[in-house]
Amino acid sequence: MTKTNAELEKELASLEAKVKSMEHLSSVVDAKDREIADLKAKVKSMEHLSSAVDAKDKEIADLNRSHCDEFNTLMKEHTKELEALRKEKQKVENDSRNVLEKSVENVEKKYKKVLEELTNRLSMREKQLSKIIGFHGSLLKSLQGQLETSLEVNEYFINEVSK
Repeated sequence: MTKTNAELEKELASLEAKVKSMEHLSSVVDAKDREIADLKAKVKSMEHLSSAVDAKDKEIADLNRSHCDEFNTLMKEHTKELEALRKEKQKVENDSRNVLEKSVENVEKKYKKVLEELTNRLSMREKQLSKIIGFHGSLLKSLQGQLETSLEVNEYFINEVSK
C-alpha cells in the first residue's frame, strides 16, 4: 500500500493544517506550564506556613494544657483553702457555742448564788423582824401590864387614899 504523491501531499497539507490549528495549543500549554510553575513556587513558599501553623497549633495546645494544669492546681488550692476555712468556721462556731454555754452556766451560777444570798438575807430579815415583833409584843404586854398596874394604883389612891 503505497500512496501516491498526490495522496501524500494531501495528507501533508491536512497534517500542516492540523499543526497550524494546534500552534495556539503550544502557547496554551506554555501558559499552563508557567501557571503550574507559579503555583509550585507558591506552594513551596507556603510550605513553611504549614509548619508555622503546626507550630502555633502545638503552642496553643501546650498553652491550653498549661492553663488547664494551672486551673486544676488553683482549683485544688482553692478547694483546700475553702475546706480549711470551713473547718476554721466550724471551730469558731464550736468555740463560740462553748463560750456561750460557759457564759450561760456562769450567769446561771451567779444568778443562783445571788438568789441564794438574797433568799438567805430575806430569811435572816424575816427572823430578825419576827424577833423584833416578838420583843415589841412582849414590850407592849409589859407596858400594858404596867399601865394597868399604874391605873389600878392611881384608882386606888383616888378612891381609897383621897377619902
